[in-house]
Amino acid sequence: NTNEKFVSQCHAQQSLNRMRDLCLADKLTDITLVVSNIEITAHRLVLSSA
Repeated sequence: NTNEKFVSQCHAQQSLNRMRDLCLADKLTDITLVVSNIEITAHRLVLSSA
C-alpha cells in the first residue's frame, strides 16, 4: 500500500540527544567558536539550522 507511512514519536528527541552526546565527546564537531578566550566546539549544521 503506497499510503502507509512510518511515524516515530521520539525521533527528534533521540536525534538531539545523540548530537549532544557526539558534541560532548568532541566527535563530528567541525567548527570552534571563540568568545572572550572561551572555545566552544559545535556542529556547523546545527548552527546553520537555527
